Amino acid sequence: MKKLIIIIGLLFFTSSVFAYWEWTPQTNRWINPLYATKSTAKKQFEWAQHFQKAKRNKKAIYEYKKILTHFPNSKYAPKALFEIGEIYFKKTYYRSALKEYQEIIDKYPQYPGLPLVLEREKTIAQILLKNHPAKGPLGKITKLFSNRSSKLKEISQIINTNPYSNSSAEISINLASQYKENGNIKKSKEILNSIITNFSGTKWEEKARYKLLQENIKSLPKVTTDTEKFKDLEIQINKFLSRYPHTKYKSILLKEKSNMVNRSAAQLYSIARYYEKAGEKQSAYFYYKLVKKEFPDTKYAKMVPSSI
Repeated sequence: MKKLIIIIGLLFFTSSVFAYWEWTPQTNRWINPLYATKSTAKKQFEWAQHFQKAKRNKKAIYEYKKILTHFPNSKYAPKALFEIGEIYFKKTYYRSALKEYQEIIDKYPQYPGLPLVLEREKTIAQILLKNHPAKGPLGKITKLFSNRSSKLKEISQIINTNPYSNSSAEISINLASQYKENGNIKKSKEILNSIITNFSGTKWEEKARYKLLQENIKSLPKVTTDTEKFKDLEIQINKFLSRYPHTKYKSILLKEKSNMVNRSAAQLYSIARYYEKAGEKQSAYFYYKLVKKEFPDTKYAKMVPSSI
């Protein structure tokens, strides 16, 4: 009885297995149609699409990748990469999606769908630049890019793909801010200077110059007697306002200049007062004269003793 059951089982197993296998005289071997590559790239692409539409994503990716292996020079190769990227993108696996999109750009620059690929990369960059990702699927970004330096490097790669597009300029401005927040002021300035070079005569150049100017203003020491630093920045502000007379930053910069001048005058006046109280009349006289000479329009110049 046991032998009969085993025989029946073997017959059932054999019939079920061979139902999926076919003998091919061309290869002189058995193949399973479910795992075989189709005869043309078009058929293989349609076969992969079948699984993608059925939401069998792993199987779809597996079948799309066969095109890259067996038909790498066909027009369906970049299409397959794009569809793989789309699967990852919709699943919010942004690093994986970016890898597929980038491969299209690197290997198939003539692909007609390249504008959409670049748009996808721009979208990924904008998502990655968000400091606080939305809850839900976008929250996966935190895990994918837990290392902030790695994230910034990925965004830089996106910009380098299409450095002269308006979208790249916008992303670059935000990237410079991210590097600044990350403490890498040198890299931030490097990016802003590249924007000035690549987008001369545009609003992006103006914005980059403004950000550089703001960075220079903020880098001033809190206490300094070096009036040349203040003078140099005042010249920079005047140059900017001369270059962009109708800039939206005009009121901000005029206020910055006024604050900067008053701050410098206040510091020199404070030093003069210190020396005066200490009985160091010659030193006090020197700094009082400096206040009147360098900052004649400030209230501190008016506070200098009339005898000086």
